[in-house]
Amino acid sequence: MIIEISDHLDENSAADIVPAMQRALAACRAAEKPTLRFAPALYHFRADRAPERFYYISNNDSGVRRIAFPLIGVNGLTVDGGGAEFLFHGRITPFVVDHSSDITLRNFSVDYDRPFFSQGEVVACTEESLDLRIDTVEFPYRVDGGSLVFTAPDWSSTHDWCWLVTEFDPRTRAPTNNMFYYPIKNKGVSFAHIDKTFDDWAQPFSATELEPGLVRLHYKTPWRHTIGHFVTLGHEKRNNPGVFIHESARVTVEDVRMHHVGAMGLIAQLSTDITLKRLDVSVRPGSSRMVSVKADATHFVNCEGTIRMEDCRFDNMLDDATNVHGIYSRISGLIGHDGIEAELRHFQQHGICSYRPGDRVAFTDNQSMQTVREGVVAEVRVLNAQHFELRMREPIPDGVKPGFAIANVTRMPAVVIRGCRTGNNRPRGFLLTSNRPMVIEGNTFYNSSHAIHVSSDANYWNESGPVHDLVIRGNTFRNCGYADGAAPVNIHPEIPKPAESGPAYHRGIVIEDNTFISPNPNLLSAGHVDGLVFRNNRVKASDAFAPNAAGKPPVQLWGCRDATVGETARK
Repeated sequence: MIIEISDHLDENSAADIVPAMQRALAACRAAEKPTLRFAPALYHFRADRAPERFYYISNNDSGVRRIAFPLIGVNGLTVDGGGAEFLFHGRITPFVVDHSSDITLRNFSVDYDRPFFSQGEVVACTEESLDLRIDTVEFPYRVDGGSLVFTAPDWSSTHDWCWLVTEFDPRTRAPTNNMFYYPIKNKGVSFAHIDKTFDDWAQPFSATELEPGLVRLHYKTPWRHTIGHFVTLGHEKRNNPGVFIHESARVTVEDVRMHHVGAMGLIAQLSTDITLKRLDVSVRPGSSRMVSVKADATHFVNCEGTIRMEDCRFDNMLDDATNVHGIYSRISGLIGHDGIEAELRHFQQHGICSYRPGDRVAFTDNQSMQTVREGVVAEVRVLNAQHFELRMREPIPDGVKPGFAIANVTRMPAVVIRGCRTGNNRPRGFLLTSNRPMVIEGNTFYNSSHAIHVSSDANYWNESGPVHDLVIRGNTFRNCGYADGAAPVNIHPEIPKPAESGPAYHRGIVIEDNTFISPNPNLLSAGHVDGLVFRNNRVKASDAFAPNAAGKPPVQLWGCRDATVGETARK
């Protein structure tokens, strides 16, 4: 059934379509397999009258979120934008898909009138200060008592979070080839209660307005920024992802252009079968902005089924193109002979308990990253956002103790990524950790650091898990690692104390028939893999950037067994 948005508009909808949207969604809920259809026009979405709900969003920030499209408990709905432009104002989350199924979002663009970052052209830089010329229309601000505050009609920049500094070359519209991003913080502000690592790293700064639109930031600059380049300041938390998918199934996003959102472009957690077709994450053509989305373009946490991405574009993000992983929790106590209490360690994973009865659990030594045994969940009891209890069907295996990590090895997805392109971002392309088959084929990478990164750790990010079957085939890597000399393909699980015996952490990784175009010699860096294959790859020298990894071998391996490394054809 077709539900026309035009049938629900009123005299106020030109300024804010959100109330009309809620009327249209109510009509959709009463229909069978509805399609909510828009005419090709510009629609304004404002936070003032949007419905709200509290959410824990993995790898983003939790809290009450105003929502433009609250697709909660909805089945069989298609939102067809008809080529429309959706322009969002203020701290509003465009789409939430929650406990829903068979949802399709297609044919529209997403942008914000005031982005959740600011930028300025470098006018001068010393060891003690950085002068930026700022477009006061695009990035309004004020300086109050030495504090720089970026503003919008209905919000001001937060001061309890680090500001990420990144330099972009206006010629390439990409992070500079000697890019070194770093955090700064307003003087006198500490966020050690959130992340002490960044608190120690971040330089405190104060600000002086030299003239309207010209601001001097006073701090010990880690490096000299280039005159005429642009510096971006990411001054907002990860509050408003573009599409948030929670405990839902069979969600498709196709022919959607995402020009800016204030967090991740799309984040899916505890969901099944997500398909992205021709999702374009990039800065709006003709815009002076250097940044599209403020974090990862896409992100998937303890999903199931198949994650499928086809013919997508991921450009100019302030983080990675995608990240597929599970969550390592820390055992905080043993309860009787068959129970454990566990803790979610990273603050951006709080509230995400992935376990259900019947799920298999891997008990892992967080120092050696060796899985001791597996067990099956009988009961789950959530204590609060940070702690939960599991009762197992069998007694807890001998040797398992507090401090060990656990991971859900049932709720992990197969992954297929074909025909996509990604780059001009900070820092990497695809981060992949899943125990299901993954195929990365026919993609083009031009990232400033690693194009493909296969990691996992149980001590900081706490992102699981071991890879068992990964094929990287027929891709093109163009000048990847130009900013830091990193290998285009990097397999590096973070293992504090590797075991002297036992299986390697990852296994079954095949890298074949790819083309590497690079000023650097290093192609692959890999550790702790059983059955690694690197064959039939081609290499072509590039003069687009100066070499910054001279002397490194094409293939560097450590802790690997049964590796097959073939010759590379050089052009």
